[in-house]
Amino acid sequence: MTTRRLSRAEIVLVGTELVCGQRTDKNGPFLAMELSRAGFEPARITMLPDWRTSVAAEIAEAMDRGPALVCVCGGLGPTSDDVTREAVAEALGVGILIDGAARAQVRGRAARFGDVIDEAIDRQAMVFPGARWYPNGIGVAPGLSIRRGGTTLFLLPGPPDEMQAMFRNAVLPEIAGTGQVRFSRILRTAGLREVAVAEMAETVMSNWQALSVAYLPAPGLVDVVLSSDDGPKLDAAASAVRAALASGVYAEDDRSLEEVVGALLAQRFERVVTAESCTGGLVAELLTSVPGSSRYFPGGVVAYSNELKQSLLGVSRELLDRHGAVSGEAATAMAEGARSRLGAEWAISVTGIAGPDGGTADKPVGLVFHGLAGPAGVEFSRHTLGGDRTAVRTASARLALDLLRRRLTLS
Repeated sequence: MTTRRLSRAEIVLVGTELVCGQRTDKNGPFLAMELSRAGFEPARITMLPDWRTSVAAEIAEAMDRGPALVCVCGGLGPTSDDVTREAVAEALGVGILIDGAARAQVRGRAARFGDVIDEAIDRQAMVFPGARWYPNGIGVAPGLSIRRGGTTLFLLPGPPDEMQAMFRNAVLPEIAGTGQVRFSRILRTAGLREVAVAEMAETVMSNWQALSVAYLPAPGLVDVVLSSDDGPKLDAAASAVRAALASGVYAEDDRSLEEVVGALLAQRFERVVTAESCTGGLVAELLTSVPGSSRYFPGGVVAYSNELKQSLLGVSRELLDRHGAVSGEAATAMAEGARSRLGAEWAISVTGIAGPDGGTADKPVGLVFHGLAGPAGVEFSRHTLGGDRTAVRTASARLALDLLRRRLTLS
């Protein structure tokens, strides 16, 4: 068996706020995934503070290693801590000057946002001789690219929305067809733990050689990424794994769970409302993150206290006294109350103990109940989730949507 090595790529993330943990990096995972899809092997991801000497040293070392691509994110703004351009110029031994066309674009974008037009703003129009610059369609700072030897260096803005748009619009067209051809398939699952997903997938994986698999867990979700140089073989393997995972798969593309649920509701011309306790509105937030969600989501209720569960959702005091707010009975009553009072075909509810306090031997931290009321009646599910408070709440919100998804695909 022969294997082909992918063209290597490196990613450099610049920002003291990332190194110190004040911001969570979103650029590294995005670039790694997109570069992999384009046929490049993400061989190295480096995170650096806003220190010119450190950035210059890393760029020089990266160029010596000779990957096909180096993507640098961050440090292109107008302030004194934006050192990436100067650091790259130092590393490459090139000059840097203000480009007239880039300055006009920068000043136009800055004026649109109400920024003061001064020399600091003009710093963002600095360009290396022989480099290309790319306009920023969302923010101000342009991106840059320059080629040295066999390596192309891309400088991209740090804000994730700006970086992602520029990567798709400017970088991808330039690198298209230059990477090693490699095929991948993604199976997106919900409601299953990572170990369960792996066990089900690997029952059929032994039948396929020269195939790589990666499991990418997130609260309430697990993505399965299959890759191979052989497209037909990959298609067959993906079909087998898909069958093994059965109803756990909610998508085989980049769609989110909330997009899939929204599409199912829109196709049926039906609506869903929410009744949330421990998630505090996260289910509604997921639903409304999809453009056009007003077609199928009129609204919801956050009833954190027992008093509001009674007054807003009609949950009886007797039920709460007998079973507690964290129970299947409470979850079903919340869903029934939301469906009746808010007037929709479907209602989903969440009640649980997100922690870190509040758990007991009978009802530990991470215990969550979901209710689903629909045309055929009401049901509930029970999960015991791990992780911190944020992970429990995030997984709970996604599992609520998955309960609805599974019912919509069956009815």
